[in-house]
Amino acid sequence: MIEIKRASDCVNDIRGEMTELFIEGFWHLLQLLSKDRNKLKAVFYHTFLLDKFFVAVENGKVIGMVGYAESTKSSLHLDKHEFKKHLGFFKGMLSYYILKKEFRKIIPGMKDSIGKIEFVVVTKEQRGKGIAAKIIRHIFTEVEYQEFILETTDTNIPAITAYKKIGFKEYDRLKQKYAKQSGINYFIYLKYTKSTNDTGVI
Repeated sequence: MIEIKRASDCVNDIRGEMTELFIEGFWHLLQLLSKDRNKLKAVFYHTFLLDKFFVAVENGKVIGMVGYAESTKSSLHLDKHEFKKHLGFFKGMLSYYILKKEFRKIIPGMKDSIGKIEFVVVTKEQRGKGIAAKIIRHIFTEVEYQEFILETTDTNIPAITAYKKIGFKEYDRLKQKYAKQSGINYFIYLKYTKSTNDTGVI
């Protein structure tokens, strides 16, 4: 049986599992910082604001997680001292400021009254089974925001399809400057709006 709960409500310390899942899900980007997974795990272990993450747990194991925050903020708190300690001074500081800029960047439609869905990750074995959708729907029922936005890319077709099934609708897209290098043509922005009598569950 799969249980959806706020990460801060978990009895056991799940930061290690969340960190490994985070690294697995964003390896294509994080490997640019370091190919040493142990170093990455040390850097990101304390970055998760546990009250801002919901996780899917099956048989005591975290199989998926989703972060949320006010659209002008982030569900991660980066510690530059951890970056310097584990990646070295120059690489650590450079990595810290690049990620801080990325995680706090201005996206279309963002404001304090709107929630933001971010860092959607599911284990490889559980992908395609609707786990992320279950977590996101649960967030809708637990969080008071009436609107939620998220960012994805035009190349992430499975995610776009899944988000639209939940009820997200595209409201903007921005052309990627370095499309040839990144393989991404557009950043896609989607929004979910609750109705007046909506519990968030579709």
